[in-house]
Amino acid sequence: MASKFAEILILIFNVISIICECLVYYVNSNSHIKLLCIYDLIQHVLKIFRIAVYGYSFKGSPYWICVLYSFINRFTHNGSLIMSCITIINFYLAIFHPIQFKNIYLKSRKYIFILSAVYSAIFPLIALYEPVIVGYSDEHVAESLNCSCAYRYRLYQFVLDSVACTIPFSIAEIYCTVRILYEIKITPRDIFKRQLSEKAHLSFSKLIRILFMCVSVTLFSFPYVYLDVISGTAVERKEKKEYEYLDLSNYYVAISGILLFLLLLGSPKTFIKKVKEKWNNNDSSSYYFSNNNNNTYCRSMDTGSEFHLRSIGTDYRTGSVDSGFDHFNLMHSNKNGSMDSGMDRFNALGSVKNISMDSGMDHSTYIYTNTINKKFYQNTSNID
Repeated sequence: MASKFAEILILIFNVISIICECLVYYVNSNSHIKLLCIYDLIQHVLKIFRIAVYGYSFKGSPYWICVLYSFINRFTHNGSLIMSCITIINFYLAIFHPIQFKNIYLKSRKYIFILSAVYSAIFPLIALYEPVIVGYSDEHVAESLNCSCAYRYRLYQFVLDSVACTIPFSIAEIYCTVRILYEIKITPRDIFKRQLSEKAHLSFSKLIRILFMCVSVTLFSFPYVYLDVISGTAVERKEKKEYEYLDLSNYYVAISGILLFLLLLGSPKTFIKKVKEKWNNNDSSSYYFSNNNNNTYCRSMDTGSEFHLRSIGTDYRTGSVDSGFDHFNLMHSNKNGSMDSGMDRFNALGSVKNISMDSGMDHSTYIYTNTINKKFYQNTSNID
């Protein structure tokens, strides 16, 4: 049984973690970290719902609530651990196998996310076979004190609900971490930092913080596999009953959003700086050309190798587009760009290759010009 003070403390921690997770999600551009935030956010919302509505002991909760809570809790917990592992594997591939990373991993990344989510859901679903398909008697439900685990009492249910399914990913994560740390040791620091910036677009300090965060979560989860097996064996033999109680893992999950914020952003001052950079990047990555009844949107980002022009939902690498009012010519021969609307001339500095625009008509044109400093087609991972 959890005391009222402990419940309130866990509730406060989860609320703060939700705020921190939302802030990390907003300022971060890496899809792995974003998905990790989503998994964690669901965990925090679930814990707040549990304590606020039924209390930590889940007294008086309907049977279906216990089953649904058990599945979502295990699914998001496994998904969060697996995504931490995939994040480290992502950095490993970007650093040591950049060509394969670009040609294979980036193109199949969304499928990897989907498969990891399906994999995370399979094991909790199998564990719910008895409570959902077979069903438990009223006597068993009344005698059980583990609603949040769907009244499990067999060893295989404990194993399937544990983080044992994440062990293959954890082993790969540990190998990648050791390989990265070894490379840091044998490579001069300035050379490694330059390679890290070029291949992964990541600072050295942030890499170390992310490695520490992901590996610590993985190592912290390992002892619970053993504890779940021991508990499952004892419960199946009817040597003891599982009941709801607060342990160290509950507090760790409650403050996980706070830790993620501190490790990735460092401080509120860093967050404010990131927000300003994000706003500046959003302004500098968009050009709007509007007139009486024709609006053309041009968004450009420099990948260091080519310029991509998007106009009304269509991508143009080379050639020309005539919308009736505006004419765009995109060439690959020069490094400087110019725009001529009949009254303004814009010189673009950066790696944008030659652009010329001649509206040929006297229309009001609004041009938002800022330095382009954000990537559009990313060929490597990028954590801001």
